[in-house]
Amino acid sequence: MAKVLVFANHKGGSGKTTTSVHTAFALGDRGFRVLLVDLDSQAHATLYAGMLPYKVSRGIFEALCAFVEDGVVMKEVIHKSFCFDLLPSSEELGGFEAKFSSFPRREAIVKNFLLEVEKEYHFVLIDTPPSLGLLTLNALVSGDFLIIPVKVDFLSLAGLAQMMRTLYRVNAYFNPELRLLGVVPTMYDGRTRVAREVVRQLQENFGKEKVFLPIRQDVRLMESPSFGQVVFQYAPHSRGAQDYQAFVEEVLQRIGEDG
Repeated sequence: MAKVLVFANHKGGSGKTTTSVHTAFALGDRGFRVLLVDLDSQAHATLYAGMLPYKVSRGIFEALCAFVEDGVVMKEVIHKSFCFDLLPSSEELGGFEAKFSSFPRREAIVKNFLLEVEKEYHFVLIDTPPSLGLLTLNALVSGDFLIIPVKVDFLSLAGLAQMMRTLYRVNAYFNPELRLLGVVPTMYDGRTRVAREVVRQLQENFGKEKVFLPIRQDVRLMESPSFGQVVFQYAPHSRGAQDYQAFVEEVLQRIGEDG
Protein backbone atom coordinates (compact mmCIF):
# COMPACT_ATOMS: atom_id res chain seq x y z
CA MET A 1 0.00 0.00 0.00
CA ALA A 2 1.24 3.46 -0.86
CA LYS A 3 2.54 5.89 1.72
CA VAL A 4 0.54 9.13 1.51
CA LEU A 5 2.51 12.35 2.04
CA VAL A 6 0.55 15.57 2.52
CA PHE A 7 2.19 18.95 1.90
CA ALA A 8 0.23 21.60 3.76
CA ASN A 9 0.48 25.07 5.22
CA HIS A 10 -2.36 27.51 5.82
CA LYS A 11 -0.09 30.38 4.76
CA GLY A 12 0.43 30.97 1.05
CA GLY A 13 3.85 31.46 -0.50
CA SER A 14 5.50 28.80 1.63
CA GLY A 15 6.99 26.78 -1.22
CA LYS A 16 4.47 24.00 -0.77
CA THR A 17 3.81 23.34 -4.46
CA THR A 18 7.48 23.59 -5.42
CA THR A 19 8.33 21.11 -2.69
CA SER A 20 5.60 18.62 -3.61
CA VAL A 21 6.45 18.67 -7.34
CA HIS A 22 10.19 18.26 -6.77
CA THR A 23 9.58 15.48 -4.27
CA ALA A 24 7.39 13.67 -6.79
CA PHE A 25 10.05 14.04 -9.49
CA ALA A 26 12.94 12.94 -7.27
CA LEU A 27 11.06 9.89 -6.00
CA GLY A 28 10.00 8.95 -9.52
CA ASP A 29 13.55 9.39 -10.75
CA ARG A 30 14.67 6.91 -8.09
CA GLY A 31 12.34 4.27 -9.54
CA PHE A 32 9.38 4.64 -7.20
CA ARG A 33 5.87 4.69 -8.63
CA VAL A 34 4.48 8.08 -7.62
CA LEU A 35 1.11 9.79 -7.93
CA LEU A 36 0.93 13.55 -7.33
CA VAL A 37 -2.58 14.77 -6.49
CA ASP A 38 -3.23 18.47 -7.05
CA LEU A 39 -5.92 19.27 -4.50
CA ASP A 40 -5.77 23.04 -5.01
CA SER A 41 -8.18 24.82 -7.36
CA GLN A 42 -5.39 27.26 -8.25
CA ALA A 43 -3.81 24.24 -9.97
CA HIS A 44 -0.23 25.41 -9.57
CA ALA A 45 1.10 21.86 -9.26
CA THR A 46 -0.78 20.94 -12.44
CA LEU A 47 0.78 23.88 -14.25
CA TYR A 48 4.24 23.15 -12.82
CA ALA A 49 3.93 19.56 -14.01
CA GLY A 50 3.31 20.71 -17.59
CA MET A 51 -0.48 20.76 -17.96
CA LEU A 52 -2.52 23.89 -18.63
CA PRO A 53 -5.36 23.92 -16.07
CA TYR A 54 -7.88 25.46 -18.48
CA LYS A 55 -7.32 22.48 -20.79
CA VAL A 56 -8.09 19.96 -18.04
CA SER A 57 -11.53 18.72 -19.11
CA ARG A 58 -11.60 16.03 -16.44
CA GLY A 59 -9.43 16.09 -13.34
CA ILE A 60 -9.62 15.49 -9.62
CA PHE A 61 -12.98 17.27 -9.20
CA GLU A 62 -14.70 15.24 -11.91
CA ALA A 63 -13.11 12.04 -10.57
CA LEU A 64 -14.39 12.71 -7.05
CA CYS A 65 -17.88 13.55 -8.32
CA ALA A 66 -18.05 10.33 -10.33
CA PHE A 67 -16.79 8.33 -7.36
CA VAL A 68 -19.23 9.81 -4.84
CA GLU A 69 -22.29 9.90 -7.08
CA ASP A 70 -21.86 6.74 -9.17
CA GLY A 71 -19.16 4.67 -7.45
CA VAL A 72 -17.00 4.96 -10.59
CA VAL A 73 -13.19 5.18 -10.35
CA MET A 74 -12.04 7.32 -13.30
CA LYS A 75 -8.43 6.24 -13.62
CA GLU A 76 -8.31 7.82 -17.07
CA VAL A 77 -8.03 11.26 -15.42
CA ILE A 78 -4.52 10.33 -14.24
CA HIS A 79 -1.83 11.62 -16.61
CA LYS A 80 1.87 10.91 -17.01
CA SER A 81 4.07 13.90 -16.19
CA PHE A 82 7.86 13.81 -16.12
CA CYS A 83 8.63 10.58 -14.19
CA PHE A 84 5.48 10.49 -12.05
CA ASP A 85 1.72 10.34 -12.51
CA LEU A 86 -0.42 13.43 -12.01
CA LEU A 87 -4.04 13.77 -10.96
CA PRO A 88 -4.59 17.33 -12.22
CA SER A 89 -6.74 20.11 -10.89
CA SER A 90 -8.63 23.02 -12.40
CA GLU A 91 -10.75 25.91 -11.16
CA GLU A 92 -13.72 23.53 -11.08
CA LEU A 93 -12.32 22.11 -7.86
CA GLY A 94 -13.31 25.37 -6.21
CA GLY A 95 -16.86 23.99 -6.14
CA PHE A 96 -15.92 20.99 -4.01
CA GLU A 97 -16.93 22.48 -0.67
CA ALA A 98 -20.30 23.76 -1.89
CA LYS A 99 -21.09 20.43 -3.52
CA PHE A 100 -20.07 18.11 -0.69
CA SER A 101 -20.34 20.17 2.51
CA SER A 102 -23.54 18.37 3.56
CA PHE A 103 -22.37 14.93 2.43
CA PRO A 104 -22.01 12.22 5.15
CA ARG A 105 -18.36 11.53 5.93
CA ARG A 106 -17.43 14.45 3.70
CA GLU A 107 -13.97 14.64 5.29
CA ALA A 108 -13.09 11.16 3.95
CA ILE A 109 -14.13 11.53 0.28
CA VAL A 110 -10.56 11.86 -1.00
CA LYS A 111 -9.31 9.07 1.28
CA ASN A 112 -11.93 6.64 0.03
CA PHE A 113 -11.16 7.53 -3.58
CA LEU A 114 -7.41 7.11 -3.10
CA LEU A 115 -7.93 3.69 -1.55
CA GLU A 116 -9.11 2.59 -4.99
CA VAL A 117 -6.00 3.81 -6.84
CA GLU A 118 -3.10 3.89 -4.40
CA LYS A 119 -2.31 0.17 -4.62
CA GLU A 120 -0.56 0.88 -7.93
CA TYR A 121 1.91 3.27 -6.29
CA HIS A 122 4.69 3.39 -3.73
CA PHE A 123 3.90 7.01 -2.86
CA VAL A 124 0.91 9.32 -3.17
CA LEU A 125 1.73 13.01 -2.67
CA ILE A 126 -1.01 15.57 -2.06
CA ASP A 127 -0.54 19.29 -2.69
CA THR A 128 -3.13 21.29 -0.75
CA PRO A 129 -4.65 24.77 -0.95
CA PRO A 130 -3.25 27.50 1.34
CA SER A 131 -6.27 27.51 3.63
CA LEU A 132 -8.08 25.29 6.08
CA GLY A 133 -11.20 24.11 4.30
CA LEU A 134 -12.81 20.86 3.34
CA LEU A 135 -10.13 20.07 0.74
CA THR A 136 -7.24 20.46 3.18
CA LEU A 137 -9.16 18.46 5.78
CA ASN A 138 -9.69 15.68 3.21
CA ALA A 139 -5.96 15.65 2.45
CA LEU A 140 -5.02 15.38 6.13
CA VAL A 141 -7.55 12.62 6.74
CA SER A 142 -6.00 10.73 3.78
CA GLY A 143 -2.41 11.12 4.90
CA ASP A 144 0.16 8.98 6.63
CA PHE A 145 2.72 11.76 6.94
CA LEU A 146 2.48 15.56 7.01
CA ILE A 147 5.25 17.78 5.65
CA ILE A 148 4.96 21.50 6.38
CA PRO A 149 7.00 23.84 4.14
CA VAL A 150 7.68 27.12 5.94
CA LYS A 151 9.07 30.29 4.42
CA VAL A 152 11.75 31.59 6.76
CA ASP A 153 10.15 34.76 8.07
CA PHE A 154 8.49 35.50 11.40
CA LEU A 155 4.98 35.82 9.99
CA SER A 156 5.24 32.22 8.84
CA LEU A 157 5.78 31.07 12.41
CA ALA A 158 2.27 32.23 13.33
CA GLY A 159 0.85 30.27 10.41
CA LEU A 160 2.82 27.24 11.51
CA ALA A 161 1.24 27.37 14.97
CA GLN A 162 -2.19 27.35 13.34
CA MET A 163 -1.17 24.38 11.20
CA MET A 164 -0.08 22.44 14.27
CA ARG A 165 -3.43 23.08 15.98
CA THR A 166 -5.11 21.68 12.90
CA LEU A 167 -2.91 18.59 13.02
CA TYR A 168 -3.85 17.98 16.67
CA ARG A 169 -7.56 18.26 15.86
CA VAL A 170 -7.26 15.89 12.90
CA ASN A 171 -5.38 13.40 15.10
CA ALA A 172 -8.06 13.66 17.76
CA TYR A 173 -11.17 13.41 15.61
CA PHE A 174 -10.41 12.02 12.16
CA ASN A 175 -7.00 10.43 11.56
CA PRO A 176 -4.94 9.39 14.59
CA GLU A 177 -2.38 7.77 12.26
CA LEU A 178 -1.28 11.05 10.63
CA ARG A 179 2.24 11.89 11.77
CA LEU A 180 4.31 15.02 11.34
CA LEU A 181 7.27 13.95 9.24
CA GLY A 182 8.83 17.37 9.57
CA VAL A 183 9.00 21.06 8.84
CA VAL A 184 11.05 22.16 5.83
CA PRO A 185 12.36 25.76 5.82
CA THR A 186 12.18 27.22 2.31
CA MET A 187 13.60 30.30 0.57
CA TYR A 188 16.43 30.31 3.08
CA ASP A 189 19.16 32.94 2.88
CA GLY A 190 21.74 32.13 5.52
CA ARG A 191 23.31 35.58 5.17
CA THR A 192 20.32 37.17 6.90
CA ARG A 193 19.86 37.19 10.64
CA VAL A 194 16.11 36.66 10.40
CA ALA A 195 16.49 33.45 8.39
CA ARG A 196 18.99 31.99 10.84
CA GLU A 197 16.78 32.98 13.79
CA VAL A 198 13.64 31.43 12.29
CA VAL A 199 15.45 28.12 11.70
CA ARG A 200 16.82 28.25 15.25
CA GLN A 201 13.31 28.76 16.63
CA LEU A 202 11.96 25.90 14.52
CA GLN A 203 14.65 23.58 15.85
CA GLU A 204 14.02 24.77 19.41
CA ASN A 205 10.24 24.26 19.16
CA PHE A 206 10.16 21.00 17.19
CA GLY A 207 13.55 19.47 17.89
CA LYS A 208 16.27 19.19 15.27
CA GLU A 209 15.02 15.74 14.28
CA LYS A 210 11.75 17.29 12.98
CA VAL A 211 13.30 20.14 11.00
CA PHE A 212 14.65 19.33 7.55
CA LEU A 213 17.73 21.04 6.18
CA PRO A 214 16.69 24.37 4.63
CA ILE A 215 15.96 24.82 0.94
CA ARG A 216 18.11 27.78 -0.03
CA GLN A 217 16.97 30.69 -2.15
CA ASP A 218 17.92 30.03 -5.75
CA VAL A 219 17.06 31.99 -8.86
CA ARG A 220 17.31 28.78 -10.92
CA LEU A 221 14.56 27.27 -8.81
CA MET A 222 12.33 30.26 -9.55
CA GLU A 223 13.16 30.23 -13.27
CA SER A 224 12.63 26.54 -13.97
CA PRO A 225 8.78 26.51 -14.20
CA SER A 226 8.80 29.11 -16.95
CA PHE A 227 10.86 26.67 -19.03
CA GLY A 228 8.47 23.78 -18.34
CA GLN A 229 11.04 21.99 -16.22
CA VAL A 230 11.82 21.16 -12.62
CA VAL A 231 15.13 22.44 -11.33
CA PHE A 232 16.68 18.96 -11.60
CA GLN A 233 16.31 19.28 -15.37
CA TYR A 234 16.84 23.01 -15.76
CA ALA A 235 19.88 23.42 -13.52
CA PRO A 236 20.92 20.04 -12.06
CA HIS A 237 23.98 21.46 -10.31
CA SER A 238 22.22 24.43 -8.73
CA ARG A 239 21.68 24.96 -5.02
CA GLY A 240 17.96 24.29 -5.43
CA ALA A 241 18.59 20.94 -7.11
CA GLN A 242 21.13 19.92 -4.48
CA ASP A 243 18.87 20.93 -1.61
CA TYR A 244 15.80 19.12 -2.91
CA GLN A 245 17.81 15.97 -3.59
CA ALA A 246 19.07 16.09 -0.01
CA PHE A 247 15.53 16.75 1.23
CA VAL A 248 14.11 13.70 -0.55
CA GLU A 249 16.93 11.51 0.78
CA GLU A 250 16.04 12.67 4.27
CA VAL A 251 12.33 12.00 3.65
CA LEU A 252 13.13 8.43 2.65
CA GLN A 253 15.33 7.95 5.71
CA ARG A 254 12.63 9.24 8.05
CA ILE A 255 9.91 7.12 6.50
CA GLY A 256 12.19 4.10 6.66
CA GLU A 257 12.88 4.76 10.32
CA ASP A 258 9.15 5.16 10.92
CA GLY A 259 8.54 1.81 9.26
